[in-house]
Amino acid sequence: MLFQVCQECGALHENLEPIIVIQEGKKITKNVCTECAKRNKDNNTHNILLG
Repeated sequence: MLFQVCQECGALHENLEPIIVIQEGKKITKNVCTECAKRNKDNNTHNILLG
């Protein structure tokens, strides 16, 4: 199994999702776990789930 580090919470996860985050006026792609992706989607209308 391949584990990757979530760029949001720093925890190890098997499956990460790419999301687009607006940060300082620039679009940045982050690989985050499902929980962080859902939290970001709920909290920030600028975030777009790509999957």
